[in-house]
Amino acid sequence: MWKAMKYISAFVRYDDSSQKLETLSTDSVFNYQSDTLFLLVLAIGEKSLFYFNDKNERKKFFVKTDTAYTWLEFRKYLNKHEDGLMDMVTVNGYIIQLAKYLDDCQKISHKISKAEYNPEYLTSLFKDYYKCTSQTNASIKGINKKPLEFGVLAGATLTNVVFKSKSDEAVYKTDFSTSTNFTFGMKIEAFLPRGFNRWSFNNEILFTNYTVNGYFEDYIDENKYSKSKASVGFLHLRMSNMLRYTYALGKFSVFVNAGITNGMTLARTDQVTTEIKLYSSARTVTEELFGDTQGWEFGFNLGLGTKWKRISFEYRYEWGSSFIGYGNHSSATHRNYFLLGYAF
Repeated sequence: MWKAMKYISAFVRYDDSSQKLETLSTDSVFNYQSDTLFLLVLAIGEKSLFYFNDKNERKKFFVKTDTAYTWLEFRKYLNKHEDGLMDMVTVNGYIIQLAKYLDDCQKISHKISKAEYNPEYLTSLFKDYYKCTSQTNASIKGINKKPLEFGVLAGATLTNVVFKSKSDEAVYKTDFSTSTNFTFGMKIEAFLPRGFNRWSFNNEILFTNYTVNGYFEDYIDENKYSKSKASVGFLHLRMSNMLRYTYALGKFSVFVNAGITNGMTLARTDQVTTEIKLYSSARTVTEELFGDTQGWEFGFNLGLGTKWKRISFEYRYEWGSSFIGYGNHSSATHRNYFLLGYAF
């Protein structure tokens, strides 16, 4: 299950040296600096663990002592010998620091002695410590490593179609009705590495449809006119690929996403019924309004939503190129989504 990440702001002192082999320093002296950082809470209790990973992948861990936050020392540097050869030296000061910090549980001393400087190992270490000391008010937050989240979606769509043409035909000057329909589908959300569950790619497949109706006429007088009722609609399968940003507020979160959509026609409605009168002659004709239509629609969308635990609600606006467009004629769809989602 997706868990919201909690951060605290703290003024800390730490070494800012590189940890990448190609940029390691040859100076054994720590490059200390002080700054205010937003630390991710990994474990919280009487003894707590915090984590910071900057844009250059320099991982740092901190523990809380009274009102201060102490950096767990870890550093690598290159030691140059007289013959010109170099070897890498690793300073694992954090092992001694953890042994002193968690000294009221001897059961985990062997695990401390082999401690690795990564969030998985250290979070597991604090979890064992809480069990050892029977701390009921302590909790493990950890880092959500879940790369994928599957879910289902259902809701309503409101669709408007706007027709454009250089022709003077009445149909292209007609305001068609808004179509209200049901939609449903599934989604796969892929969380970006090191995104702390804030950034993700949200991919969806939805079954949607719409039918818009319009009325237009060519009226000269009571003996010479034509009146037409048109119905245009499509059932289509839509695939959306969006980038999503999520801001967590405990178990509640808000998100915004934007991306592209592609729709494939599964079925269509394209009909116009025209009543024609020419003096004493009157007849009714039913035929296709547009004839050939495109089988593919491309579009853009933008959405804003909220999420509580596994349940989400989103409003989304989508502009599409529509399935109707040829020659001097074109059209665009404007669709509003109201989506209820559930994540597994």
